[in-house]
Amino acid sequence: MGSAAQYVDDITIPDNTEVEAGTSFVKTWRIKNTGDTTWKSGFVWRYLPKPDKAGNVRMTEKEEYSWEEVADEIEVKPGGEVNVSLTMIAPPAGERLNTSYWQFADPEGNAFVDFVYVQIIVTPSQVRPEIADDTEPVSTGGGERGAVPGLSAEEAAATQIRGRYDGLSWPHGRMLIGLHDRADRHAQAADYAIAKGKFDTIKIQSGTRMKEVRPYEAKTDFVLCRLYASWNGRDLKVEDFVKDNMGDLEPLVKAGVTHIEFHNEPNLTHEGLRAHGVVGSWSNGAEFANYFIKGRQLLRAKFPNIKVGFPGLSPGPDEAYRYGSDSGFRMNDATFLAEARPALEVADFICVHSYYQTMDQVRNDAINYVWQYRRDWPDKLLFVTEFSNPNETVSGKEKGEQAKEFYRLCAQVPGMGAAYYFIVSGSGWDHQALRREDGSSTGWVEAAFKE
Repeated sequence: MGSAAQYVDDITIPDNTEVEAGTSFVKTWRIKNTGDTTWKSGFVWRYLPKPDKAGNVRMTEKEEYSWEEVADEIEVKPGGEVNVSLTMIAPPAGERLNTSYWQFADPEGNAFVDFVYVQIIVTPSQVRPEIADDTEPVSTGGGERGAVPGLSAEEAAATQIRGRYDGLSWPHGRMLIGLHDRADRHAQAADYAIAKGKFDTIKIQSGTRMKEVRPYEAKTDFVLCRLYASWNGRDLKVEDFVKDNMGDLEPLVKAGVTHIEFHNEPNLTHEGLRAHGVVGSWSNGAEFANYFIKGRQLLRAKFPNIKVGFPGLSPGPDEAYRYGSDSGFRMNDATFLAEARPALEVADFICVHSYYQTMDQVRNDAINYVWQYRRDWPDKLLFVTEFSNPNETVSGKEKGEQAKEFYRLCAQVPGMGAAYYFIVSGSGWDHQALRREDGSSTGWVEAAFKE
């Protein structure tokens, strides 16, 4: 009999779904193995050209994808079923109805007789004027130009960026003032006491329950969640990373959480980077891009309505680091980001981490770093998912004043969803927190919310 397949269902993007031209989407089919061979590594998912069909277009980067890139199971035995996912981009608005046909092929290259397709109605894209070429680039260090108080270069480009960013995925219409939940997860009574009713939104890590979020009494119901895992010198497969988070993520999604930051600072060795003899899951940005794309497919196959964001990187050059009990090697964030470009292109939003030690750095390096993301990715919703001053010698009062200014400057960046101060509290994190482990205020709140 050999290999054979049968279409079962459309998990996402049913026939004749309307998609704006140029928009990325994930198509997932449910397929049954009706043959007598086991599907596994070596099988491929292949585009099937049909020149006789009007509006037939591939809508993907490649014509062929490996089993590991598209399937959510390691293997599928005869009679079993599998979700197959592709990240696709709606073509330009020419033919209104566009169809893309796909089928499996075995390791010898023999295509199955049966095929499946995705069929969408392409709607015209909104006009997004390009950013003028003569605008001054934003410096990401040194504070020599592009300083934000005068908004010289940024202000000149802001109107053009606003025209290009459509904002349709962000219903709040403004940047939300955010706070990162306790570093150790599981907020304590002292956290609620110091932050209650002061912030628009809370950022949490998977493993947190909504009942732990509600006592903050945030001003909106928007919650951003980061997928949590501890690497620390191990190779964690993307299937296992997603699987390990599913149990924690499901109740959050049911409770209304829609935006998921996929991991944290992947350019650090203790967060999964394989470098300088440390075991990890990727050795550069390109490998992490594959990890992210596959992970996003797996998550969207289970939760079709969530949005998955590219994680914030640790900003800085190639160098050794020590953050509290964590130490290792950082890969230059600019290099890592450039290599990971395919992941940012399919990401539903992009996260940024920005740090500083003085008010001058707040107004120059730190905010310019955010603006650089805005210029490089003018069509993406941005979130600053971590920002703070890690200098232990600076007072909580001064840090609160700096944070207030950083919130103000971030709010001027178009397409900014929220900015989250790091952190409310955490064991060993008194120097960056709103309150100390003994429950006393560091002075941050009093300064940040002073009229």
